[in-house]
Amino acid sequence: MKRIPREPERFEVLELFSSLGLKHGFSLGDQKSENRFIRTIAQSFSATSKNPIILYGRRVQAMFGYVAASLGRASLVKEEDVGELYARDPDIRAPDFFVVLETGSSFLVEVKNCHQDPIKPYVFKSSYLDSLAKYAHLVGHPLRIAIYWSRENMWTLISLERLPRRNGHGVLNMLDAMKINEMADLGDLQVATTPPLTWRVLTDPTQPRKVDSSGEVVFAIGDFEFYCGNRRIEDEQERNLAFYFMLYGDWEEEGEPEAYIENGNLIHFDFVVSHPAPTGGQQFEILGSLSGMISRRFKDLTAPEATIERLVPSAEPGSLGIVIPKDYKGERLPLWRFTLKPNYD
Repeated sequence: MKRIPREPERFEVLELFSSLGLKHGFSLGDQKSENRFIRTIAQSFSATSKNPIILYGRRVQAMFGYVAASLGRASLVKEEDVGELYARDPDIRAPDFFVVLETGSSFLVEVKNCHQDPIKPYVFKSSYLDSLAKYAHLVGHPLRIAIYWSRENMWTLISLERLPRRNGHGVLNMLDAMKINEMADLGDLQVATTPPLTWRVLTDPTQPRKVDSSGEVVFAIGDFEFYCGNRRIEDEQERNLAFYFMLYGDWEEEGEPEAYIENGNLIHFDFVVSHPAPTGGQQFEILGSLSGMISRRFKDLTAPEATIERLVPSAEPGSLGIVIPKDYKGERLPLWRFTLKPNYD
């Protein structure tokens, strides 16, 4: 899925001038109005860009759009809460996204970021939910609530009518949300394979690679190898999958990279990842969800040094995931794929 090109510098700036003009009395063609507009934008941007609540909230909203686009089941993902909204009822709120699936079904999505203790109930005020429900009713599309549990890097998608209520307010914690999670409709999966995964960096034997007396070595990279368990992965698609899982899955590094030295020469060194708390007694361990991996990559692209540098990456929205063919049967990288369906009982 690709971003449809727009020209925000031509049209959206003019729309912003018009919207602010209603509040501040700006007039087109008036130099004083234009100067005041620029000052207002500069002051607003300075204040907003320093507000972490706004920054993280907007980035999570954008993240959902990229997750939905990259999971592979959506045909269209459109921001819904943009532009002017005219309604008879002033207590109405447009949700964040409109999504159309490849099956033809469609729904609205409101995105929320939850950074609190996931066991603690997350509360949606009844007035807030009612304002969203009014909009959904008028446009004739069901509404779902997407919650990003940021501490666990987990997404859940809940139909509004399935949201537990207490005194009219929506109330649920992460465990309750997992039971009625509908992210599978977007193509989300839990993926597992045989641990560990190893990325081996081989040195070029035709170039110097001698380890000196201080333990330092200068070398050129000769090749890369990937291993699942103790089996070397040969197929290019499987190698790409393994690398993606190592970078963005939930497994952790097993200590520092291990170097193999022979006759004073650095032959290779290995980066190894494995499940931090292996289950044992089975051939696989869970790598994580596809939505979590896409989110982790999104965060790497928007905050490479931990501080938010941009709200959205320059990469195409549908490019942050990795395609696992439906008929995939790995020769050296076996995959177990679990589709989690909601339990409404």
